[in-house]
Amino acid sequence: MTKNDLKTGMFVRISDGRMYLVLRDTGMNETTTTAKDILINFTNIKYDGLSGTHEWLSLANYNEDLTFHTQYSSENIFNIEEVYRAVFAVEIGDIDAYVKIWDRDKTKNEIVKKQLLKKHIIDEHGNFRDYSISRRRL
Repeated sequence: MTKNDLKTGMFVRISDGRMYLVLRDTGMNETTTTAKDILINFTNIKYDGLSGTHEWLSLANYNEDLTFHTQYSSENIFNIEEVYRAVFAVEIGDIDAYVKIWDRDKTKNEIVKKQLLKKHIIDEHGNFRDYSISRRRL
């Protein structure tokens, strides 16, 4: 799985366990307060009746292997560890309906990777095969 494989509507889990929604091509410029491609966390939204707070990360700060790196930091707590996608369009945003399509731990271990390849669960790049028919979860 590479950064380019991430699509709008997917969810990712970073190293510290937080979940982020992928938003590609937001129409915004790359600045310190906006970005073209972002990850946005909705699990910490707090509403006081008028405003909400949330967290976001720019995908520009990620390497192609989904590790986090900026000129100021290479904090591994922001590394993307898992990627999830909806099977049907109606499920987009309903995280409980998503299926895991990539897991760094399962695809970096060569012994496990060979077993998953042999069972045709992943392809040669470590990507989990399309589960649009089956709702099989890891």
